Formats: sequence, C-alpha cells, structure tokens
Amino acid sequence: MDMERDLDETIRFWNPEAERMYGYSKQQATGKISHDLLCTVFPQPLAEIEADLLRKGRWEGELIHTTQNGRRIAVASRWVVQRDKSGQACGVMEINNDITAHKRAEEALLRSEKLASVGRMAATVAHEISNPLAAVTNLLFLANSVNDLPEAARQYLEMADAELQRIAHITRQTLGFYRESNAPVPMSLNAVLESAIDLQKSRIKTKRAVIEKQWNEDVEVTAVVGELRQVFSNLLANSLDAIDEEGIIKLRVSTGVASKNGDHSVRVTVADNGNGIDKNSRQHIFEPFFTTKGAVGTGLGLWVSKQIIDKHGGTIRMRSSTNGGRRGTVFSIILPVEPAVARSQSAGA
Repeated sequence: MDMERDLDETIRFWNPEAERMYGYSKQQATGKISHDLLCTVFPQPLAEIEADLLRKGRWEGELIHTTQNGRRIAVASRWVVQRDKSGQACGVMEINNDITAHKRAEEALLRSEKLASVGRMAATVAHEISNPLAAVTNLLFLANSVNDLPEAARQYLEMADAELQRIAHITRQTLGFYRESNAPVPMSLNAVLESAIDLQKSRIKTKRAVIEKQWNEDVEVTAVVGELRQVFSNLLANSLDAIDEEGIIKLRVSTGVASKNGDHSVRVTVADNGNGIDKNSRQHIFEPFFTTKGAVGTGLGLWVSKQIIDKHGGTIRMRSSTNGGRRGTVFSIILPVEPAVARSQSAGA
C-alpha cells in the first residue's frame, strides 16, 4: 500500500490498498498523524530513523502496525523522501507490505528446529541417565535385603525406590518419543491415555487434581502412537492450567460412534471444571500462535493437536463455559478405528 505524509507525519494521501490493509477509510486517515493512527512500533528510536532518512533520502525496515480492529501486523516498510522544485524535503512516500504470515512461518520453523534440537538433547540426557539409574536401583534392592534393617529405614528405601521407578519411566518415555516410529500401528487407546497421565504425574500431584478415568474396556485404534500421546498430553496440560487446586479432570472413552462414511469410531473426551474459555477466544482457539496464557503460552499446542487429529481422519471439538456451576471446558476427539492415514499407507505398501 502507498501513503504520503508530511515531514511532521500528517497523512495527506491514503490509497485503496491502505484502506483494505488497515481498515481505515481515506476520510478517516487523511490529516491524522500516521504513527499515532497505526500505533507504530519501531526497530530503533524514531529520531534515528528520521535522521537516517533525511541523510540518505530513503529508509527500509520492518515495523509493527495496529489495524482498525486491533490486529497487530508486521510490515516491510520503505520510505522515500519527496522534494520540491528547489530540492527541499517536503514529504515522505511510504510503501508498506503486510508480511505477518511470512514472519509467523519463520517463527514456526524456528520453533520446530528448536523443538527438534531439544528432543535430541533430551534423548541424549535420558540415555546417559539410564545406566546410573539402573545402578542406583540395584543398590537400593541390595540395601533393602539387609537383615535386621530398621523398619523406618526400610520404608525410606521403599519410598526412594518408588521415586526412582517414576524417574525410570519418564526416561523410557523420553527415549520413546525420540525413537518411536512415525507409521500408524494398532495400539491401545487406553494405554496411550495412561502414558499421557504419567507424563503429567508431578503436576497432577502438585495441584492435587482428581483424574476420573471413565472407560470399561480396552479400545484399539490404528494411529501414530507418539502423536496421539502428544495430543492427550496437550489437552491434559491445558486442563491442569485451568483448574484450581483439587479440581476435577474427566477422561472418557466411548465406542460405537459412527462417522459420516459409516465406519466405526471412538470418542475421547477431556473435561475439566476449570476457569473456562471466554466467548471471544473460543473461535480462535485452534489458530496458530493464539494463546489465553499470556507470555507463558506458545499458542501452538492446540493448533498442533488439531493438525494431528486431522491427519488421522478425525475431528476435535471444544465447548466451554465461564458461568458459575457450569464453568469448565470439554474437548471431544472422534477418531475412526482405522484412519485415512493408515489406509493410505497400507494401500501404497
């Protein structure tokens, strides 16, 4: 988009592309101070930019602007000094291009690379821990076998052994995340839910959360184990963030739900009695980089979860309330017993 402004930042020309990009009409923008209107965030002090502009006759850089509806966008901005017949600077032509999608893609790639690096490092650490962990476990077993051991000491040894077993379990799962196959395989849905609970065990204990498991029989589906565990772990972590101490999280598995094509499906429900999600946020909840957790949230958990469920030929839905006794959030995942991702790979084999 193009806009022209005086040296004092007053807008004197605002083209139709600027109207589309920012939401302000020509009448609304003309005569306004441009950087006040757009709440511009600069990469360096404005005085330095303006001095550089007048010295060189042009400036290029990236800015953050805010549109009329309050959306912050990244723009690639190019400023060119306009001069009168005598050669004196009399205004600035400003060309701005919305690069928000490009910047988000860059951020997503960077996050992905960082996560991959963290995964490799976690696998290395887990592997290094496993040997001394086995040694300590064996030493505890030997200590517990000593005759005439005081009862108090025996209890302490048993408690230490229980904690070591938990660490060993987390270590095995960390290595499993890194080594697991990316191919869909028949798997126990209940077992994956249990492993997701184990991953959040320390947070569950800290929050004294009540986990209600509502399933009677083991259900088998065809899926990528690590990906499905990631979805359940994400949803469980979100519920733990939302509930108060001693809050309740219900995990429910039901079968016999028929999908549109007539295939049998499985429904997994994660429900909590937490704070709920406000009405304005609900429509954005599966968008990348959208978060209700402020600076502590990445805005990627639910987006990644939806991509995984979509890939498996399933659906994920959410309903939430912030009102009184009905306060809380429910996520429902419907998975076909043999998803499209498995059928297509089987057909290509």
